[in-house]
Amino acid sequence: ETVPYSQVTQQDANLFNGTQSVAQQGQNGSATRTALQVIKGNQVVQSTTLNYQVTQQPVNEVVAVGTKTANTVVSKDGSNYLLPCNGTISSFARGTGAHGDGTAVDIANAAGTPIYASASGTITRSADKNDGYGNCVELKADDGKVSFLYGHNSQLIAKEGDHVNQGDVIALMGSTGDSTGNHCHFEIQINGTRQHLQTYFDLAEGMTV
Repeated sequence: ETVPYSQVTQQDANLFNGTQSVAQQGQNGSATRTALQVIKGNQVVQSTTLNYQVTQQPVNEVVAVGTKTANTVVSKDGSNYLLPCNGTISSFARGTGAHGDGTAVDIANAAGTPIYASASGTITRSADKNDGYGNCVELKADDGKVSFLYGHNSQLIAKEGDHVNQGDVIALMGSTGDSTGNHCHFEIQINGTRQHLQTYFDLAEGMTV
């Protein structure tokens, strides 16, 4: 007989909140059973185990669960929002559109850099809708008014409908959509209107965050 393995979890301070990985693959065990059976027709109507011996112990699957917290800038206005990632500000308050108005910022870093939830809330989008943002995540804070947008991700971790905690990893940085390099396009919106990011963070092109 097969003896199924169990799954156990363990905390890992080297992994970020919201992420997990299999630290040890599970493996089924085996056992032998000697039983006295009463069979009626093609059905076993009674079975009495006379002897049961595990011949190979199962190996538990170990899942490492991240406990490392986000190490990013906290907003200055008292809202305690997190800037979504570490990196270098590659575009802010220049050109036209959202960047020209200072209502969006690009933070550049290596592909796979963690993107953190700026606040606790619900994921309202986790998809590529062919609108230039590529693999994009949108998060609505628990207050129901403030939303955050994170564009151009290489991988989407949090799924639409998920509730996440501030600092959880919700995506990994990339260069999908209308993008020329690995970065996170970040916006804060209130009731659908982009907000000036200088209200929340002291930002300037070329600075490291």
